[in-house]
Amino acid sequence: MKDLEQWTRELVRRKWTRVCFGPKTQPNAIAAIRRNHHWADVVVLRGHDQAAAYRAVLRPGDDPLTAEYILWHHTGDAESVLRAVLNLSPGDLAETTYPTPLECHVPEIRRRPVTIQLG
Repeated sequence: MKDLEQWTRELVRRKWTRVCFGPKTQPNAIAAIRRNHHWADVVVLRGHDQAAAYRAVLRPGDDPLTAEYILWHHTGDAESVLRAVLNLSPGDLAETTYPTPLECHVPEIRRRPVTIQLG
């Protein structure tokens, strides 16, 4: 089984865009985003024991970090969330969208400052 560091390196290897919310030395959350033509996969890491991932439908101009409706999500510890999202296939979707659970969002007040590293 891969450990958390290996799963995180896999995000980098697959060229996910990474976003650090809050001070770089002690971030409030770290997110990673991979866009497709029709959706975006998003991971939000708040610590080893608190993480979320989801697949958001993309329309022109949409910000996947503020998606209101999603097609899939997984919450739990960081390792299980990373494993789930990195093994997600295009067919692993709900039949219809549903509201994004609160634990998938980073509140606006906790987003500043923000640092973006392109994949």
